[in-house]
Amino acid sequence: MKPAVGVAVYSIYVITGPDGVYVGETRNLQRRWWKHESVARRGDGRALYVSMRRHGSDAFSVEVVAQAKNHADALATELTVANQLADGGARVFNLNRHSVAEEIATGVLFTPVTDPRLALSRWLRQRPMVESAAILGCDRSALTHWSNGRCKPNLTYALRIQDVAGIQATAWLGGSR
Repeated sequence: MKPAVGVAVYSIYVITGPDGVYVGETRNLQRRWWKHESVARRGDGRALYVSMRRHGSDAFSVEVVAQAKNHADALATELTVANQLADGGARVFNLNRHSVAEEIATGVLFTPVTDPRLALSRWLRQRPMVESAAILGCDRSALTHWSNGRCKPNLTYALRIQDVAGIQATAWLGGSR
């Protein structure tokens, strides 16, 4: 079935590998899979990407399990699928059972945030990127790089982020990333 023109269709997908499963949502599955492979090649330390490097991307299969008409429904379906898989005994690679999708849907943060990238991502979801950049006095690409771990903010921006978003500057300045 082909979607009507102008209707956004989100695919909820499951990546199955030797060590567990990952549940995600996207509008373009091929592009998203390439992104997963790219992140794995760059050495990201999250469980899915470690597993992809260990076993090779050929050891993983991707299956669309549902579709949604809007992003909110896609996030809710993603959470439902992840919880069903976890309840069935599967190791779900996503960060935790109470995913960011549930936190967005309910407005409640279930887990303490120790990773400044995740904390910044959560803060950025609360407003448009342009507004966040204006609040911090930086450009949008810098915010993207900081939240995905490509680079760290310098001390000036780390202190601004601390003042505005409540993310400790020492979290950015310590560690290997």
